[in-house]
Amino acid sequence: YKAHQIDSLLALFDPSMKTNPYYIEMKERADIIRKVAPGQIAPDFSAKTPDGEEFKLSYLRGKYVLIDFWASWCAPCRAETVETQKLHRDFHDKGLEIYSFSLDSDAKAWRDAIEKDGMPWHHGSDLVGGKISPVAAVYGIDGIPAIWLIGPDGVIIAEGVRGEKLYGICEGIFTE
Repeated sequence: YKAHQIDSLLALFDPSMKTNPYYIEMKERADIIRKVAPGQIAPDFSAKTPDGEEFKLSYLRGKYVLIDFWASWCAPCRAETVETQKLHRDFHDKGLEIYSFSLDSDAKAWRDAIEKDGMPWHHGSDLVGGKISPVAAVYGIDGIPAIWLIGPDGVIIAEGVRGEKLYGICEGIFTE
């Protein structure tokens, strides 16, 4: 759902419902979605690389960045890696950085998937696992793969796009 859709639904509620836990939960969800929508500055975060080093999203400021939330145990995520490899192959040298944030809790499974799937770009994880990851919470992750495209100024260009549509957006950005 988009924030405006939730807002429209909440507007139908009687004002007395504003203290209802379900109303509050829906309002909080809309607020999270609003913060990571196109036109907003992408929230910065810090995570460990597979080698245990600290890496911040903001280290990539000044470049186009694709953030890909995924996990080694997620079959659709692993399938999407093929599309991400095309993006990396065709647009990395033109200025696209890819940062895959894993929702794994098993460091070995995470590292093995990176190697097996051939993912030669930036990686990070807090190894908390799933939706309880603080980073996943900031981005409102409720399913993966989840993808954001961010401009050099840190502003979100697109979210929730994958495959050919995402490739087309990148093609438009990087075609001279």
